[in-house]
Amino acid sequence: MLWKIYACGKIASALRLLKCSAGYSSEECTDFIMNYLTSRNIIPGTSLQEQEDSNIRNTASYMGKNFQVIKGFYSALKSTLNDRRQLEYSMNDAGIELCDGGRVVSFANGLKNAGFLSSCSYSKAPKRIITAQIADTPEAHRFISGVWLELWTHGRAMSVIAGAYSCVRNLHVTLPENEQFEFDILTCAGKNIFWIEAKTAKYSAYLPKYSRIADMLGLPPANVFLVAPDAPTCEIMQGVTCCNLEGFTQAFGASLKACT
Repeated sequence: MLWKIYACGKIASALRLLKCSAGYSSEECTDFIMNYLTSRNIIPGTSLQEQEDSNIRNTASYMGKNFQVIKGFYSALKSTLNDRRQLEYSMNDAGIELCDGGRVVSFANGLKNAGFLSSCSYSKAPKRIITAQIADTPEAHRFISGVWLELWTHGRAMSVIAGAYSCVRNLHVTLPENEQFEFDILTCAGKNIFWIEAKTAKYSAYLPKYSRIADMLGLPPANVFLVAPDAPTCEIMQGVTCCNLEGFTQAFGASLKACT
């Protein structure tokens, strides 16, 4: 599917919807993003300013890198977000191989060290049971419910962008007709805007709305990404490039390459 993204990038370049160019400062790119939104009758509001500490970012990075192994425990933990009940997760019952068990335990310990679990313990083999409870804080709820994926996606996107760029996260905007919306990530590589959303819930439910907003922005599929664990490796749907964690980095890199 990567050839589709490359082709979309070429189409965008040919139509001169957006132009890539080197040598722009981060401040100029930020101004370009804001001015571009305004030109589309989208009014920018506030955005995320604070930087997460390294422990939180490292935990998010670990989750993305090891998601196929930890996803069972993560899903079980996420199911306790509302009542924050204590969870007992048996790796034996979940079919976690012995060689992978350490990674699940490391993930749980990472959440505890970041302050997102109020308690966490592990009963070694033969039981292989993790007992954990989510901390009763807004930060824990936000991280486990989906901020981790946004942080991972942001980190991967920044790892493949070369040269001057700017990134605006969690930007609140007012769309036409006074509709409120929040962009997860808007980044500017040179003078080329990319919009990236990261969702842990079923991705297909977001496609109609994101397709409509992509049209408002005038962005081709190669510049609009939806990253979700249950998405295909890389596939364009309703004008949006949908990627899972395995496919996003290469797909985003192909889009960048196509506009240079």
